[in-house]
Amino acid sequence: MKYFNILRSLTKQKKGKFPPFSSPLPVAGFLYKLFRQVSKHSMEIVGCKIDQSHYCIWKEEDSCFIEDVEACRSISTSISQLRWTKSVISNLLRTLVDNNFKKFGDIDGGRLRISKFQAKSGWVLSCDHWPYSGGLFNIRDCSGKNQQGWMSLCRMLEKFVEKMDYVRWYFGNIYSFPSPQTVEKISGGSGHEPAHAGFVGEGMLTAAICGDVFASPPVDSILAGIRAVTGPMGCLLIVKNYTGDRLNFGLAAEQAKSEGYKVETVIVGDDCALPPPRGITGRRGLAGTILVHKVAGAAAAAGLSLLDVATEAKHAAEMIGTMGVALSVCTLPGQVTSDRLGPGKMELGLGIHGEPGAAVADLQPVDVIVSHVLKQILSPETNYVPITRGNRVVLMVNGLGATPVMELMIASGKAVPKLQLEHGLAVDRVYSGSFMTSLDMAVVERVAFNHVVVGSIPTDRFSITIMKSDQTVLQRLDAATKAPSWPIGADGCHLPSKIPVPLPPPALATKNGETLGGPVQLNQQGIILEAAIEAAAKAVINLKDTLNEWDSKVGDGDCGSTMFRGATTIIEDLKCYPLNDAAETVNEIGSSIRRVMGGTSGIIYTIFCKAAYTTLKSSNLDNITPQKWAEALEASIAAISKYGGATAGYRTLLDALIPASEVLRKKLDTGENPITAFIHSSEAALAGAEATKNMQAQAGRSSYVFGEILAAVPDPGAMAAAAWYRAAAVAVMERCQAAS
Repeated sequence: MKYFNILRSLTKQKKGKFPPFSSPLPVAGFLYKLFRQVSKHSMEIVGCKIDQSHYCIWKEEDSCFIEDVEACRSISTSISQLRWTKSVISNLLRTLVDNNFKKFGDIDGGRLRISKFQAKSGWVLSCDHWPYSGGLFNIRDCSGKNQQGWMSLCRMLEKFVEKMDYVRWYFGNIYSFPSPQTVEKISGGSGHEPAHAGFVGEGMLTAAICGDVFASPPVDSILAGIRAVTGPMGCLLIVKNYTGDRLNFGLAAEQAKSEGYKVETVIVGDDCALPPPRGITGRRGLAGTILVHKVAGAAAAAGLSLLDVATEAKHAAEMIGTMGVALSVCTLPGQVTSDRLGPGKMELGLGIHGEPGAAVADLQPVDVIVSHVLKQILSPETNYVPITRGNRVVLMVNGLGATPVMELMIASGKAVPKLQLEHGLAVDRVYSGSFMTSLDMAVVERVAFNHVVVGSIPTDRFSITIMKSDQTVLQRLDAATKAPSWPIGADGCHLPSKIPVPLPPPALATKNGETLGGPVQLNQQGIILEAAIEAAAKAVINLKDTLNEWDSKVGDGDCGSTMFRGATTIIEDLKCYPLNDAAETVNEIGSSIRRVMGGTSGIIYTIFCKAAYTTLKSSNLDNITPQKWAEALEASIAAISKYGGATAGYRTLLDALIPASEVLRKKLDTGENPITAFIHSSEAALAGAEATKNMQAQAGRSSYVFGEILAAVPDPGAMAAAAWYRAAAVAVMERCQAAS
């Protein structure tokens, strides 16, 4: 083989293992010659596996070779101990860059990528041409005992790379190299561990985008994940049916498509607790999502196309029903435990974010609870899942965070005979354990496929999922996987580590080609705009605890915390905003929000700012007129309604913004003073927000809550919008009065 012929010729060894080098200088010369020889022979790494058998896979022309790496151990150890001088690094990088660009050219803005990965038995430093494969060579320390030397090398490389505009540095861990021959799968969310990170592994998900607890992962994080793993076969996004998740994953998917990636999305809504319809929101995504992960992962591993994998995943999602029972509400980190459920009570159909369910009832024996849940999932009246007598099903009993395994087993034991004898179903598979939790909630969840999956149900708390199955579904569920949290035998797999994420595209410059930043001196518009932004952000910050309290009763309890993150970031970034340019300032506010807020609120306000920016930018005026500001507000409201589906009366932030917009336009059209018009419109915003107490929610998680609970508190999102709008109006009035 040419590779070993090259090694032997360079080291003057005829056969056998290679002795360690005695000094750094021969190693430096060896490296330089080796890279030259390898590039000359057009040899490249296509994969690497360092485990108990210690082998690497090499590709030369059209052939693949598997070689024992024991022969390279001494060389690797010597390399890791080498004193990496500036001249050695310079020669190494120059060789890599020269040969890569000769071979590939700077195609479509491609860049040389230098990556450091942690493999199972050591470290790998690789150089290749991003986004194209074709790494010339990998230096590896198979022993894994010289990490300090590698870290020193990486630090020196970072400094060197900073001065090379055609080289980019990536640092991270990798559990496997994504296969270019399979469809990649991504899902996400936090607070439901082991979902979704625990189901990352061969045969299930390729990546999980976590985000903040109970908040939709940020768009930028999702997009980074897509860029990191997606190959020529494309990527499937598996999304739980919540407004924020749909919006964030949807926006990331559209952006990825615009960059040339093949992306499909499957929405999972398996909740059977609440009767239809639920406004525009639909059924919630619950533990059945994990079964969709498994089906999609196995389909992709079988070599199916992106469209076929998406079709199987969508079909699986339509065959699943889930309902949960809880004795307590989950507690968000740093917040007071909810007292919504009193002693001796349980809640049927409570959501995985702690949002209220279908009903509160007295505690019942596990037999009674299981019977009720199964009847609700299989109800012909709701017809949520097409399961009838004689069908085959899979049962999953899912612990929601604080349920003992023994109680889950008890619930499973009660569910199986009831499915068989009372409902006439053949139970082919039973899965019991914690698959999708809700922090510390004392609950279990049950999922139904056309194969019933029975999960764990405590004697007084549980969640069940039933899935209708057929032979294809069983094959997908039984297919091998290395995902650590999927129930498998003794030959389980290790938890995968992280993979390197490509750097985001360079930040956009201003119309003058300069980086956005705060002006040296503010004009009158900039002074007023600064005061309004600061006042609006501080108003939201001061409302944090109140918003969380309201949201804990009608949602998932994090509205105040989410808005707080956005407001504090805006305050921090304020000094960098181009305040003399109103349009660019609004755009930068949207960027700040998008970067940190996450969740539905984050994406809604990002859309709000982007629509306002487009309208303001079209004016081509140095000073934005009040009429143009009113037009921008109208455009923002229209964009939110278009993408979120809500409108007036849906109990959302639009119930504050729409009245404000209408009053502002009316006052300006009648010639009223713009400042007075702004104040009057802020009063309308507050009145509209207060009026949400009398509305039945049609969007968001509040749509799952009964009217008597909603009547006790206003919509937190509407109150937050009214607060910042009112604060901005007062600040503008005070600043203008001070200037006059």
